[in-house]
Amino acid sequence: MTEGILPKNSVVCDRWQIEEKIGKGGFGEVYRCKDCHTNKSVALKLVSKITANPGIHHLNNEAKALRAVQGKKFFTRYYSYRRVLLFDFLVMELLGLNLRELKKTYPNKKFSVDATLSMGRMMLKSVEWLHDAGYLHRDIKPNSKKSWEDTKEFENVKGCWSTTVKALGIKFIKSPTASVAFGIT
Repeated sequence: MTEGILPKNSVVCDRWQIEEKIGKGGFGEVYRCKDCHTNKSVALKLVSKITANPGIHHLNNEAKALRAVQGKKFFTRYYSYRRVLLFDFLVMELLGLNLRELKKTYPNKKFSVDATLSMGRMMLKSVEWLHDAGYLHRDIKPNSKKSWEDTKEFENVKGCWSTTVKALGIKFIKSPTASVAFGIT
């Protein structure tokens, strides 16, 4: 992947050393970093403030949602959310392959029925916990779900919740054609 906003080996906030850019989305970039305090690999999502980027608000919502579900199984571990002069960033657990990539490693590029049912149960449970914390995920798809280390063992599948997480009763759910107000009564 090409170099991003942050050059390789630069250190963010005297703590996270950039190793490489591993992704790019509509709002920002994702980097694999080394935590200089713990020597662990982490993911750093960065949104630039240079332009009027709506991703700043989305990243802040994602950080709040991750903090709300910390300690729950299947969720990415949250480490930090910071706002600095030129960008905002979220530091979280670095995960493995997403389900679309993982499926390609299986015989016939298919999951077994048992594996699919197991993943489905875990995803539904994680959505339930997210709802219990007051959040709604609007973009559940195979590219958004990440697996952890031992990709053959689905009890370790974790949800990597994207920036489309919204607070229930406060935000709006947007359909492809219209905005619909959503409230809890």
